[in-house]
Amino acid sequence: MIWGNGQGKLLKLNRKTIIYSLRTIFFAGLVIFLLTIFALAEGVGYTKEFNLIRVDYSSQDRSTVANCLINMNMSFNPIFFPLTYQIEQGRISGTFDATYVLPVRQAVATANFRELIEYVTVNSLVWHETVRNLPWLFVFGAALGFVVEKVIEKLED
Repeated sequence: MIWGNGQGKLLKLNRKTIIYSLRTIFFAGLVIFLLTIFALAEGVGYTKEFNLIRVDYSSQDRSTVANCLINMNMSFNPIFFPLTYQIEQGRISGTFDATYVLPVRQAVATANFRELIEYVTVNSLVWHETVRNLPWLFVFGAALGFVVEKVIEKLED
């Protein structure tokens, strides 16, 4: 295939160029995927201390409203969350009020409620910060994918 490059010169795309481009995209995608998995892993992407201090339940129709007092210390890894550190939210520490509406009655809600609240609170924060840092993960992953492709190309020669 021959395409113009906008400067009056023609670019010739051969099979080697197409395979090189596809492999670079594949390795970049793989690195981005792995970085995202590491960022979501507790102990690698973030650390947390979570303590549910108080829960006040109230019933509304067929659901339960839980007003919680949460003490939480959370720290994100600056390698995976640099944009979070840029806006000075890399460490979250304090006591917070949170309200949760559960679509079950109070007796069912209290059984595994502490684990549920910890899971929901921590994962919503981690996912929010991961989405915020996706541009960084994309650029870093694409650069690493390009480097991996160059290493493989040197090894093949």
